[in-house]
Amino acid sequence: MGVNDDNVIGTGVEIFANGLKVGQDPVLPISITWTNPPIGLHTLLAVATDSGGLSFTSAPLHVVVAPAVGQSFLTLVPAGAVWRYRDNGEDPGRGWNTLGYREPRDRSWAGGPAQLGFGDGDEATTFSFELDLFDKPITAYFRHTFNSTIAASELKLRVLRDDGVAVYLNGGEVFRSNLPGGTLASSTLALTAITGAAENTWLTANLPPALLDNGANIVAAELHQSSSSTPDASFDLELTALGNVLPTVVLTSPASDTALLSPPPPPTPTAAWPACNSSATASRSAMTRQHRTNSPGAILLLASTP
Repeated sequence: MGVNDDNVIGTGVEIFANGLKVGQDPVLPISITWTNPPIGLHTLLAVATDSGGLSFTSAPLHVVVAPAVGQSFLTLVPAGAVWRYRDNGEDPGRGWNTLGYREPRDRSWAGGPAQLGFGDGDEATTFSFELDLFDKPITAYFRHTFNSTIAASELKLRVLRDDGVAVYLNGGEVFRSNLPGGTLASSTLALTAITGAAENTWLTANLPPALLDNGANIVAAELHQSSSSTPDASFDLELTALGNVLPTVVLTSPASDTALLSPPPPPTPTAAWPACNSSATASRSAMTRQHRTNSPGAILLLASTP
């Protein structure tokens, strides 16, 4: 990188990736190493500050960190995904965070895209209860099912929460933030109120890849408020994996259940015996010689990899 100033002595540079500081160098020439950058798209910024306290921020630089050969980066649950949610504050019952759970017929569960919540104005789905200033439900519950065919070597969770959250994958708890330990109830309060910039801060956690099942999976969460008079609530979640995606192949021709006709056999060759001294002729069965021939029909098979 290059730095220009009327007095470069004492000028230092800080590097930020996606808003987080990843390194600095107060000595020319500037050289900063970013170790173990995560897979994906990143925005880099350099901030130079001279000895007089003046600073300047560079134009953004966009870079992509690609996975190694044979590895794929897959978003299992994207931010902004559609969730089933229950916002009335009542316990949804046993097994609500598992695939086998059946929603009651009382319409207490609804569906909508994240961000889910109320009070901030940036929600894609707003909770349906009437906003009583001093008597709002403490807890909301969320469910989202997805399929996975990746042999994952890394599994990463990102969650946005206001105030406290517990996250479950296939029925087991995998993450908890701003909540007390022990068993959680629908009346459990978050430890503190989340305010300001922290309301839009994504929390990150690495999960054991073995928690993923091949095929159907479910991620669930419960969002707790610090009090019933909370002015807002927010929830969103993202789940990504790094690994080897199982290959697929599909036969495209002929169509399934197609009836194929075998080609007719070739005419059976015949041979006549030489005439005998008498006028009698050999019987037809004696005159006929059967010959086997290999002339099978051909079927063209086409395949594709979706």
